[in-house]
Amino acid sequence: METVQGKRRRAFLLSDIAGAGFLVVVYMGIILFLDRNMYAFTTNLAYWVVFWCCGTLCSLLIGQIISSRPSWKLPVYIVVFGVFFLLLQQTHTIALAGLYGAICTLLLYFGKYLAKNIKIFKASFCVIPLLFLLFLILLPDTTVKKEWNEVVGQNSYSAYFLYFNGEKEIPVEAKAGEELLVKVQVQNENGGGYSYYIVDGQNRTLSQLEEESRELKLHIKKTGTYTIVLKGNGLRGGFDVEWQQRQQET
Repeated sequence: METVQGKRRRAFLLSDIAGAGFLVVVYMGIILFLDRNMYAFTTNLAYWVVFWCCGTLCSLLIGQIISSRPSWKLPVYIVVFGVFFLLLQQTHTIALAGLYGAICTLLLYFGKYLAKNIKIFKASFCVIPLLFLLFLILLPDTTVKKEWNEVVGQNSYSAYFLYFNGEKEIPVEAKAGEELLVKVQVQNENGGGYSYYIVDGQNRTLSQLEEESRELKLHIKKTGTYTIVLKGNGLRGGFDVEWQQRQQET
């Protein structure tokens, strides 16, 4: 039979999980509302999981370590969250990271307060973040393309568009012992972000950028399908991609 002390520990644990869950849901909502970039949002799911776990763990540890000095909790939470944001984005100033830390601390405190006093709130925010993450995982491709026109050749691919936010994959069959060279020319008409690289069948990034020629160069060690990935972040313009396969020089 569960003891009174065991029930209290379980209640505190669930309150910490729910409080961190409330923080994560609010934080996700704010980011999504301000950025409105569903593609970037869904491709960073690991960040939200880590943030939720770190929030719960910090809440538990800080509560246990400084239980005898409750007045220290608030500044310690702010410092911990501030350090988290500094490590996440090193371009943040200490003041900005401290501001983010203070906002997260207030949200966590508010969530824990509601979880301790409202049972349905506690149960809901232990589950809602999981359901939200599951929903994001099951979403189809969130890439946005506007006025997309493409031309596909045997060893080339071109695309021109008014707006591109997401990724475009180009599969290429290659044999072991070959060298795959990919040249990408980007027409950037609005200063949007972009990147390109090559992945294998396990989605591992393998390409190496040749600085002199701006080519992607890959030595094929295993026969299979390799994918050229083009990414755009609010980009207007186009991509011109050409590739060739040749036997490696011995």
